[in-house]
Amino acid sequence: MNKKILIVDDDAELAHLAQITLEKEGHTVITASDGQEALHRVAADKPDLVVMDVTMPEMDGFELLDNLKGNAATAAIPTIMLSARGEYSNVLKGREAGVDFYIPKPYNPYELTGIIRRIFEDKPATNQEGVDKSQ
Repeated sequence: MNKKILIVDDDAELAHLAQITLEKEGHTVITASDGQEALHRVAADKPDLVVMDVTMPEMDGFELLDNLKGNAATAAIPTIMLSARGEYSNVLKGREAGVDFYIPKPYNPYELTGIIRRIFEDKPATNQEGVDKSQ
């Protein structure tokens, strides 16, 4: 299951950790350090999934998500938010904006890879509470 995944995080160490984790799973990983760069990478590299931080310079994760979901060419790309902003209001804001999964940092790399497997296996998406979002 080799998929192209874009990791968007202004923290180079955290982006690198996610990259290593996903490459061990057989994925091709590209990176961007902010939302503006991510939009360029999406257009150029056409990733199968975007994993993004919320707090970034230039364009934050919510703005990036709005851009992706508001564009017919990118609206169907699955998205995951990884964020230190784990407050329920931010989780809700992400879900309302169309994010597929919102994972608070620090996160377990196995949780991330498990969610990615579920997305690509085309199983019904569930949120962290296990509720089927397709209903």
